[in-house]
Amino acid sequence: MSVFHQNILAGASGAGGAGAATYVDDVFSTHLWEGDGGNNLTPSAATVTVNNGIDLSGEGGLVWIKNRSTGYFHWLFDTERGGAKRLISSAAVAEEDGSQYNRDLVFNSSGFVVGEDTSSGGLNTRGDDHVSWTFRKAPGFFDVVTYTGTGSVQNVSHSLGSEPGAIFIKKTSGSENWAVYHRSAGNASPGRLNTNDAFNTSANGHFNSTTPTSSVFTVNTDATVNENGATYVAYIFAHDDQSFGTDSDEAIIKCGSYTGTGGSGLSVDLGFQPQFVLVKNIESNDTNWIIFDMMRGMDHTSRIQIYPNASSAEFSGGGPSNTGLRATVSGFSSDTQNNWFNSSNEEHIYVAIRHPNKPPEAGTDVFTADASGLNAQAGQKTFDADHYVDLVFHKHKTVTSQGFQWFDRLRGGGQILKSNNSNAELDQTTNQFFDIQDGVRANSSGGNFGNYVGFMFKRAPGFLDIVAYTGTGSATTINHNLGAVPSVVLVKQRDSVRNWYWQHYALGANTWLQLNLDESQASNGTLFNSTLPTSSVFSVSDLGGVNGSGNDYIAYLFGDLDGISKAGTYTGTGSSINVDCGFTAGARFVVIKRADSSGDWYVWNSSSGINSGTDPYLLLNKVDTVADSYDYIDPLNAGFTVTSSAPAALNASGGTYIFLAIA
Repeated sequence: MSVFHQNILAGASGAGGAGAATYVDDVFSTHLWEGDGGNNLTPSAATVTVNNGIDLSGEGGLVWIKNRSTGYFHWLFDTERGGAKRLISSAAVAEEDGSQYNRDLVFNSSGFVVGEDTSSGGLNTRGDDHVSWTFRKAPGFFDVVTYTGTGSVQNVSHSLGSEPGAIFIKKTSGSENWAVYHRSAGNASPGRLNTNDAFNTSANGHFNSTTPTSSVFTVNTDATVNENGATYVAYIFAHDDQSFGTDSDEAIIKCGSYTGTGGSGLSVDLGFQPQFVLVKNIESNDTNWIIFDMMRGMDHTSRIQIYPNASSAEFSGGGPSNTGLRATVSGFSSDTQNNWFNSSNEEHIYVAIRHPNKPPEAGTDVFTADASGLNAQAGQKTFDADHYVDLVFHKHKTVTSQGFQWFDRLRGGGQILKSNNSNAELDQTTNQFFDIQDGVRANSSGGNFGNYVGFMFKRAPGFLDIVAYTGTGSATTINHNLGAVPSVVLVKQRDSVRNWYWQHYALGANTWLQLNLDESQASNGTLFNSTLPTSSVFSVSDLGGVNGSGNDYIAYLFGDLDGISKAGTYTGTGSSINVDCGFTAGARFVVIKRADSSGDWYVWNSSSGINSGTDPYLLLNKVDTVADSYDYIDPLNAGFTVTSSAPAALNASGGTYIFLAIA
């Protein structure tokens, strides 16, 4: 058993027997869905169940919902006040009772159920895109507290167990602005979540110029936070509590600040890759609060922004215009001037949450093949997985008009690459979106997906990582978060014509292949700098295919994870070959390529069929239709079997072959 897998098992049992480890996956979720409610609809309005794996009924927390398509309010619900009571982040109004129009939530142990919203209030509007951010109560991460004002300075107890990094307070019984404390602004400089104003550097009437502690925060006499007899709710965010993850030594949330550059060169080091960033310029008025998150895309080539202080729809703009925050391996960066998140020499605050990093327990946690393809029309899901999806590639099985199309979460919803050619990235949002939790969705002109096959992958430690980077033109190393030595590094330049380059650890440091071609391996070190990857970096040379100055790249890193994934080699015999991957119930996904000679990139999946008989396959590097009358591989509990009937591209005597398999 690998050291990596031993660590996973140790974490699952808890350090020193103290209980199971807590991961960011357990306490926070960004979830995308399409609404199904509203008034006067046929069929009638329906609730939507959001299964995000967050225990709200048992542990409690906050659900923040925004209709992305239309200018409706942000709705905030928490378990302390109950699912019928909602607040609006962009308004000073008191809490509202949403039960009259079924504009409410029901909390459960794996997420929540959204009401029918029969008044079409934007909480669950049919056909509209929605996003929710769920924060579970947990020491060192987040807490929700309700209290009653006294009109005199008072301490309010909380259960965060560490000093808060940020506190959002709202009067629930009447109309008052939201009050915001942030550790970087200080206890005498509050902000207002519902406005685009700068923080007030001369106000002490909110937090009494007193820094909150691990058990209390202090409110002064201002009616915004402490009117006698009024009721309030406080949302409390931790900062840098390093008690999470497999070894209980990781932070999953940070509340900090940075000084804008007004252009290129902004880089904020968090010590982790974020999946969620809330940011605000605190020095200038007319600067919105902004939420970025990974599920909707967090790369500088997409600007998918939501403003908590405004009811406007999601603002998005495509193209390589460097208009947003890019998630980096250890934080975030920007290359553009923007008064809201990168104003020159002005202070910006943030609340940032770590990318999911919970180790998988089985291959079904991180990979799904859907060979049926749903007969989806506009707005409907085309492929279905039982887990969040970070990478998907799919192909029509019976037409040759297209090869495999690749989407990933990091690059944003509609940006595709094709593995059958060397073309640059294309905007494909007019046809389909990678804009739901667990597959691909058809747009208005998306057509019929009833004869497609899709392969869907979730990022997870030891299994898969995705890295976006900009080339330097000089040999360098690129950081990654796989948490193990990658067995495969696959790199594609996004902004111009370049081949796909595949480095396979088992073939050595000087060897690489090209995914879009059937050519044999190149035995030189001119691309990956004659250097194998490590558990923290992979190496690239100064060549344009992997590191052209100013060019954008995407890298997919696959690891060997015991019992879940294996990338290796075998030598052909011309006879039947059993390939042992260390699995117990066989492979559900297999890619094979001959390395020492020409040969296509064959791909099989168990949803289409890996049987003792004919096994349909497709070619990653071609637009060919599915081949469904050949028996080239057979099932094997430990992995897969290459049959004696397989051609030279799969099983020539003495031939060298690489493979990637998932249990």
